[in-house]
Amino acid sequence: MCGLMTNTLNRLKALPLVSVAALENGAIGGGAELATSCDFRILTNKSYVHFVQAQMGVSTGWGGAARLSKIIGPKNALYVLGWGQKIDSKKALEIGLADLVKKLFELIIFVSDARLDC
Repeated sequence: MCGLMTNTLNRLKALPLVSVAALENGAIGGGAELATSCDFRILTNKSYVHFVQAQMGVSTGWGGAARLSKIIGPKNALYVLGWGQKIDSKKALEIGLADLVKKLFELIIFVSDARLDC
């Protein structure tokens, strides 16, 4: 499973198309790793990202730590992964994990409009 998901997420990251993770609520564990594979992450004001692996005494199994470090820098990645705390949308935007934060209804309209432009 670990190798399969690592390969899948690496292939998602390498797609020649733009990928967007639109997080309505929480991205926990594998969901957080999936979000790091996308080019952009849009969160609602109630969304959070939580790498729970630290609380279980394991590292990210699908390459999320390396991708996270590239997105937010090694110091912030060490903080996020080491403490294993929930990162709310405000903090995610501050450290560069989120590219945009919108209210839920604005997110739905934003994503719908983006799909229509394709």
